[in-house]
Amino acid sequence: MYRPTSRNHYNPCFWVALWNDEYFRKWQSTSSPPDRHAREQSVWVLNLRSDRIYESKVEGVHFHKGFGVAEISPESMLDWCKRWYPAKVQGLAEYLRQDPDPLYLDFEPTLHGLEQLQGYDAIMDAARNERLLSATHKGLLACGLMIHAMRSYELSTSMIQGQQGRQPSTWQYLWLLRTAWANELVLSRAVLPLAMGQWTLWRTADLTFPLCDSPVVIHRDGLVAVLSPRLLLQIDLTVARPEDHWIVRDEVPPQDLDVFRCALLGNTFKELVAWDRATLERWGSDPRCRKRVEALSSQEGRDATIGEAAERVVWGAMGFGRVPDDFEKWAPAVRDKVLQSDKGRALLSELRSRSARRQSREQDWPRSRSGSANSSGGKVDV
Repeated sequence: MYRPTSRNHYNPCFWVALWNDEYFRKWQSTSSPPDRHAREQSVWVLNLRSDRIYESKVEGVHFHKGFGVAEISPESMLDWCKRWYPAKVQGLAEYLRQDPDPLYLDFEPTLHGLEQLQGYDAIMDAARNERLLSATHKGLLACGLMIHAMRSYELSTSMIQGQQGRQPSTWQYLWLLRTAWANELVLSRAVLPLAMGQWTLWRTADLTFPLCDSPVVIHRDGLVAVLSPRLLLQIDLTVARPEDHWIVRDEVPPQDLDVFRCALLGNTFKELVAWDRATLERWGSDPRCRKRVEALSSQEGRDATIGEAAERVVWGAMGFGRVPDDFEKWAPAVRDKVLQSDKGRALLSELRSRSARRQSREQDWPRSRSGSANSSGGKVDV
């Protein structure tokens, strides 16, 4: 008998398992993909909701319970059809009169299939080799990071709970998400600015970077992404560089590490994962972490932090404020396919409406709490 998955992980278990020290080092020393035992690896967790540190299996962290199964009610079908396909409303209404039972969408197969694609392969290749292998690898990594940001805890929670006004129901959000991942224009909008920015890979000899709920931290002028316990990527869009250029830096100066810590804590909503208890005790005692715990202690505080972070993801998906609204008109490789598609038009309209809300509040955008110039002139603002 078919049983849908009850735990839908927003960070794949094969990635989270790298935060087990022994597993990570063994995996790095081979060319094999993550094995089936990744879910069983033990990691240490700082739970910001309960303010506790404990040990857990990888399968027990960074998941939505029941997120991937959504009921498609007759009412929501009609609402969706009226909004995007008004000419077909009468036909759908007749169908529902004859067959009024709800349908169910299981999204876990989509997530599983997504994790088999080149975007996640690029993330894991960077984590294993601690460098970029080619310009092609760089492009695939950019796609993988933006795809991952679009399935993030904060965006999915914000969309489903409707914290920012009228929102689609769960199945409608999942439909939009799947359509976005299959839409060349959406990925082009998000990835093109990243391809032309300055990429800096910060790698360390020791395990340094814990894994937050959303390891792709989008901000006004780029992003910071934790790729492994020893590798962090910084993309600065204020500095233009060719696609075949990137910087690799060994070890992180204390002032830069402090900025990165601030960014990662700011993208933690439930659980911060690390390789040992001592690391989490140090991070947990940071005043910024204590402030975060306090903010997440109330529903109002959780809604505010999640909503702000979700807006940043939409900002990135729409091109970081650097892709003009008429992009599709001068992108002939994708223009005809997208604009002739009902799904494409619906998706673009939905994203634009959310982006417009972001831009209307741009004056409230959180400014840099601290910045640190590296030797190439890049800067992280979070």
